[in-house]
Amino acid sequence: MRFLPRRPDQTRTLVCFPWSGAGPSWFGRWAADMPHVELLAVVLPGRGGRRAEGLEHRFEVIARQITAALTTYRVTQPIAFLGHSLGALLAYQVALNLQRQGIVVDALVASGSRAPAVPPVVELHKLDDTRLFEQLQHLGGLVDGQHHGEDWRQRFLDRTRADLTACETFSPRDAAPLSCHVTTWAGTTDWYAPPAAVRQWAAVSARPVQHQMFDGDHFFIRNLNAEVLLNTLGWTAPHQDAA
Repeated sequence: MRFLPRRPDQTRTLVCFPWSGAGPSWFGRWAADMPHVELLAVVLPGRGGRRAEGLEHRFEVIARQITAALTTYRVTQPIAFLGHSLGALLAYQVALNLQRQGIVVDALVASGSRAPAVPPVVELHKLDDTRLFEQLQHLGGLVDGQHHGEDWRQRFLDRTRADLTACETFSPRDAAPLSCHVTTWAGTTDWYAPPAAVRQWAAVSARPVQHQMFDGDHFFIRNLNAEVLLNTLGWTAPHQDAA
């Protein structure tokens, strides 16, 4: 999904990878504050324009689909990835896939996620529907739509369970270190991706990995604005580019 029309003054590309159960539209709130960036968001199987495809719980299949889509898309360089939770792991694997093909990603921001080699602290995808819904409430993942009725609840649970299965069963296989800049974001009270597990991302890159902490639970990202992201990437705002 693209949030703004493609323009000549978009001098870089940001690809956003959503968390379990989420669609791509959440990231659109940043678009107006970074018009010089072509902001793209991944649409996962079974939602949005891909609803007819059905849900997909195999991590490798999802990562392979995203990689194939990006290799055929005319991307403006430099390109950066931002992923939250499941999205961080997908962003990592896609960056690795592209690196193997000689396509360089400039930066990866891994938000709210255990490092790839760290086992999940809990396997939510194995819970029954009632317990899963309770844990998602405890996690802070039910802000909008939780009172939309039983049909909405079941669709949400099915979608989230498929994504959590992909997230919680992923483990890298003989991965070479990434050559791009890597920054992690962690929430101070996040029990699903605790800061200690997030800091283990230091092992994935050939470069020093930067770590940033934010107040909040697993969904601290909801409180962050485009300026925080631009500063993390070292991408200046449009008026600074023109100065």
